[in-house]
Amino acid sequence: MKAWILVFLTACSRGVAPEMAGESDLPSTDDSDVDTAVVDSEPLDTDLPLDTATADCEIVSLLAGNITLDGIGSDWGDAHRVAVDDIGDPLLDYTGGDLSTLYLAHDSTWLYIRLDVTESPSTQFSNGPAPMDGRYTFNLAPFGWAGLVYSYADAAWSLGANGAGGAGLSLLGPTAVAVSGTTIELKVLKDDIEAENGYINFHVSMENCCSDPWITVDAMPCVSVAWPPGPT
Repeated sequence: MKAWILVFLTACSRGVAPEMAGESDLPSTDDSDVDTAVVDSEPLDTDLPLDTATADCEIVSLLAGNITLDGIGSDWGDAHRVAVDDIGDPLLDYTGGDLSTLYLAHDSTWLYIRLDVTESPSTQFSNGPAPMDGRYTFNLAPFGWAGLVYSYADAAWSLGANGAGGAGLSLLGPTAVAVSGTTIELKVLKDDIEAENGYINFHVSMENCCSDPWITVDAMPCVSVAWPPGPT
């Protein structure tokens, strides 16, 4: 299996701004009937943060939460869900390449990001030669980004490992990540994050980084949050 995972935190791609197509009600999850407005967007390939948070991303609420970084989603509430992507829409059939749901939360110290996929992420997503050229990318524009891959040296999922790249984020490596089943969680120090125009854009995608041409396999709709967030 090939693939790279992008919470668009990327190293060898080209910037393409997502387009806002309109609002739609989120489908309910297995255990919730809560609806949330999101905006459909085109996948974004970039190796640099965007200049500013823009109107191309749907503005959503960043709520406080008591999150443990363990890859288990039981401590996330429905209100933390900020975007849902269509199931079965990846461009390539990679195990773990079909992105499903994005969640955001924060406490007094950390920003937490959760990405759900439809299948357990493949440990062949290691930013290496085929068939291991996949990556998850988490981009907090305009602040910074990092590529998430499986590090064989660490025997763990790791931000920026294997040359996956990153910029602007001081918190890289396996200690900032937890993957369990179909859930990916990571955390970023809030004090590290700087915003322009008072917003941070979240671009999250899964990419085949080393192919020619570069392929964004799947991407979540872009969302923006006001920064800094409110009290916890």
